Amino acid sequence: MNINISSSALGDTLAWIPYVEEYRRKNNISITLRCDYKELFVKAYPDILFADEVNDIDFDIGWFQNDLKGSVKRTQPLQKTASDILQLDYREIKPKINIPDTSRPFYQKYVCISTQSTAQAKYWNNKTGWDEVISFLKHNGYIVVAIDKHSVHGNQDAGFVNRIPKGVLDNTGNFSLSERIRFIKHADFFIGLGSGLSWLSWAVDTHVFLLSGFSKPFCEFSTNITRIHNDDVCNGCFNTAEHLFDRGDWAWCPEYKSTNRMFECTKSITGDFVIRKIENFLRNKHV
Repeated sequence: MNINISSSALGDTLAWIPYVEEYRRKNNISITLRCDYKELFVKAYPDILFADEVNDIDFDIGWFQNDLKGSVKRTQPLQKTASDILQLDYREIKPKINIPDTSRPFYQKYVCISTQSTAQAKYWNNKTGWDEVISFLKHNGYIVVAIDKHSVHGNQDAGFVNRIPKGVLDNTGNFSLSERIRFIKHADFFIGLGSGLSWLSWAVDTHVFLLSGFSKPFCEFSTNITRIHNDDVCNGCFNTAEHLFDRGDWAWCPEYKSTNRMFECTKSITGDFVIRKIENFLRNKHV
């Protein structure tokens, strides 16, 4: 049986690979799988044969523009894409990954954050939010470590240039995923967006604060997470059948582009709201 995960996105791969193993286990068959980031999975899934490419593909897992059911897939959890294609009953399954280095990067208490993404709609677009949260964390004795690939990212032609917040330990750069995992694994928690690093944090059992208005809360995982979302404003355009996400448009905002309501889904999420969520988590953690 040959299976291909067509997406090169880290989050998609982490979301879908558990169902390949579930299909193998349920049908008791040999599977050859092509996917990106296979170094994360080879030791974690020893009964799957990982290949750089596969021919005669039996199942191709992905979201395809010419798929007439594509709009339906966007209205359900991301993981259900894989269970539907493989004709499995859906239940949330956490991916297993190889963690090669378990050493703590430093002894002080710290949290990891990821502020960058691949479209402006995915960012936390509240102008003061990150600064307020980082000030709160530092006041409470945390080192705040930025672990994005880019310290500055965006699209200048579209009018958006995003810099990591001031006051953080800048650990951005072209580091390996193993190094990212090492930092995330020992963090008290992770704060990020609807991105691959949030899925990676979930995979290594680090609590995730996930800020997103671009996607609906049902889209991502539901365990070991504090989902920060405002349902009282326009939100969740990615998970509606009416809108097809345009990856080529950095400023994609299908309802309110170029108006004062543009990106209100996350502009409306205040730093104080996120801080209260963190405070609640810390209180419960220490009960």
